[in-house]
Amino acid sequence: MAKQTRSSGTRVTKKPAEPQDGLFEYTTASGMAIPLSGISLIALERAEAGIEEDMRDEGARLDPPTYEVEVLGGDTLTYELDGDSLEAEGDPEETARRKREWREYQAAKAELRKRQDDVRNEMIFDSIMLALPEDDGWMEKQRRYHIRIPEDLESRRRHWIETEVLKSIEDMVGMISYILAKSASGDIELEDVEAAKKSFRDLLSASLQEGGKGGGGEDTARTAGAEGETKVGA
Repeated sequence: MAKQTRSSGTRVTKKPAEPQDGLFEYTTASGMAIPLSGISLIALERAEAGIEEDMRDEGARLDPPTYEVEVLGGDTLTYELDGDSLEAEGDPEETARRKREWREYQAAKAELRKRQDDVRNEMIFDSIMLALPEDDGWMEKQRRYHIRIPEDLESRRRHWIETEVLKSIEDMVGMISYILAKSASGDIELEDVEAAKKSFRDLLSASLQEGGKGGGGEDTARTAGAEGETKVGA
């Protein structure tokens, strides 16, 4: 029988038996085996497309703004704006328009990314086949730290996983990469997960150097998750 140990009020298997049919496992740095069901990447793609359609229906500026340049003969050429074409020489009104529309475009793209990431993360957490522990000791501990525990049971389960199961960002990124790669191909080598973790560490280090101590952590974690999605199992 596999050896059992107790962590944060729940029993976990250090050396698990074969996963149940349809499930696979990710092992954290502390040795905890997490049963996973995988996600449908087709469903994820359709969710992301649906979010973009919703934002377009809301009137969000998701297409790059444009500007026109008059050429010889009186014709005009239309170009997409980028960060290097915001200044319209000798035309402050046009410059103001370009900068305003560029800000709106950048804000809309950031909001689209956030909404898509939120849904992707929700699907990923739905694939983690862990139930809340019966022992409430972990909540008592967190309340001593003045951590607010969500009332909604599913939100509480996610909170528990984020704070008691996946205690490091490396575990979080590694697990997300593992789920996505497994869901895509059905097979993945441990070396691929380690490569994704190294990619994240490099990204985090660069972010901290650029943004200063404590800066950019949340955005970096979000970006790292997306990078792991493309790099793992490639």
